[in-house]
Amino acid sequence: RVFPDAPLGWVFPGDPGIPNTLAKPQYDRFAPRLGIAYSPEFSGGILGTIFGGPGKTSIRAAYGLYYTAVEDLTLFGEIGDAPFGLFYVSPTAVYLEEPYKDRISGNDPGQRFPYTFPGVGATGFWGKFLPIAVSPAYKVDNVMPYTEHYNFNIQRQIGSTTVLTLAYVGSQGHHLLANLPFNPGSPARCFEINAILAQSNPAATPCGPGFEDQIYDLGNGQFAYGTRPYSVTSGRYLSQGLLDFGDNAWTSTLANSSYNSLQVSLEKRVGALRFLGAYTWGKSLDNGSGYRDYLNPYDQRVDRALSTFNVAHNF
Repeated sequence: RVFPDAPLGWVFPGDPGIPNTLAKPQYDRFAPRLGIAYSPEFSGGILGTIFGGPGKTSIRAAYGLYYTAVEDLTLFGEIGDAPFGLFYVSPTAVYLEEPYKDRISGNDPGQRFPYTFPGVGATGFWGKFLPIAVSPAYKVDNVMPYTEHYNFNIQRQIGSTTVLTLAYVGSQGHHLLANLPFNPGSPARCFEINAILAQSNPAATPCGPGFEDQIYDLGNGQFAYGTRPYSVTSGRYLSQGLLDFGDNAWTSTLANSSYNSLQVSLEKRVGALRFLGAYTWGKSLDNGSGYRDYLNPYDQRVDRALSTFNVAHNF
């Protein structure tokens, strides 16, 4: 392994079974575009009146599939992951004058800065990073995000200088980037801990929101090491009151979106001048409006709602 005593599950390119790239290139992505246009030739009757006669109306429809690259900004999160970058967020309350000392247990892991980056194969330094938290991880099975775009519009010439356009425009976004927490606290485990504490240690700090990374003394030599599924994977620094992992998330291509709109415009030419008026009635839905959005770790469908950038009426 690149770092032999890294917490179990914290791996690096070069470790057994780990690919040497964040995501494999995908060369089999086909992105077709299709468009059709039709101009009615009705010259009489009610259809001639509606369409204005030959050459006065055009009807168009189009569909396209567009792939996009993963935003480069997201990759800067991973380059600061332990042990290639160091920041510290205390999992418990600390003292102002002793910013690393746990007020409850008295554990003090010591000063963490300045920091010297370890070389490949180095060991014994992980206490400075634990618990590893708020460290994004890129899912190696991510796929390339893409959007399906489609539209249908009718353009009608009115007189010799005015054009009216009515259009439906829609899109569907697939495999969009968002953050997926993979180490959430367990409410069931928290209730279990509180039930034990109520009997063995009623004065202890109860388990609840914000205390997922606490070590609980359950009495009779028994301890509960946090409430997350991966709070402890190796446990090499438990004697110092340090869990292995806190709250972390994957940068994952699990989000999706949809957009539907009615668009109307009226354009008039007066000499060398052009006047344009336009209106859009639209609705955008998604379960992740950007890669910084966090999805529900248990069911991403419940996150689906209006996009943060949704504009219903735009003139």
